[in-house]
Amino acid sequence: MKSLADLALLLLAAAASPSAEALKLNQSSAGQAVSGRGLFFLSYGADDPCERSRLAVESVASLPCRQRPKDDPKYCGLAILADNIGYDAVGSKCKDRFDKVTLVTKEQVYTCKMNVLDDLSAAKLCVRSLALAPFKQNIFMQMDAYIVGPSLENIFDVLDQGFDITAAMECCAHSRQSESLATGALAQGWEMQTGVLGFVMNDAVKDHALRSEKIFTEKVGPLEYASAEQSAETLALAKSSVRFYPLPPNFNLERDATLKFQAMLPHVVTHWHYSQLRVGKGAGLPAAEKKSSAGF
Repeated sequence: MKSLADLALLLLAAAASPSAEALKLNQSSAGQAVSGRGLFFLSYGADDPCERSRLAVESVASLPCRQRPKDDPKYCGLAILADNIGYDAVGSKCKDRFDKVTLVTKEQVYTCKMNVLDDLSAAKLCVRSLALAPFKQNIFMQMDAYIVGPSLENIFDVLDQGFDITAAMECCAHSRQSESLATGALAQGWEMQTGVLGFVMNDAVKDHALRSEKIFTEKVGPLEYASAEQSAETLALAKSSVRFYPLPPNFNLERDATLKFQAMLPHVVTHWHYSQLRVGKGAGLPAAEKKSSAGF
């Protein structure tokens, strides 16, 4: 007697395959051995990935690594991973934008849905937990992100130094129904901003993603944070061997990463160097802090 999960997998496997036109793009599915470096987008449940990614793709073209010869080790490729619907759409409308167009199979989509409670935002975890990344060194970008400076390539420098994963941080976990801070979240919900994420596709990164999925399904997901899996990713850093490097906020100029923490989080510590405190005997310090500097 087969379980419901087994039957579901059989039904998915028997479902219609991608069109012949789309299959011409890339005969292999996601999950094969990869090399090189590059940026990629994920089309999962998107009805028009070509239009959704248009501006982001245009911004990628400005990167110096995209101007290098393709056989240059520092050339950065551009890829899109897509479910069946997105794969067909890219194949018929915008395949020339990408170096790689990779199908995420129905079985992989099904596994992903089970692992992240069918949450579209959290589905980007599956790229790492299922080892679907198109390159060895990857920069994942959401399709609504836009590159405004060439320093994005510094992410590859971070990975070259031996770090496994890198992202900016943001404020803060809160309910999808409210802007108020999440109760019980670590450091008021200060968390990784995974809309722009650099990583090496290796065992440590895969393990971190698997642990993130477990924390998400058991703890974070049911809380329905607006940031979806980001708190789970942050908590999983303590449970894995992955080497994480926090990027400065200019690598993700979203309001939550750059401004919101100043208004949302309580002030905790102020830090003035001794030389600053000696000049003018505390001149320039807020009134509440001048008293504490009197002994210097």
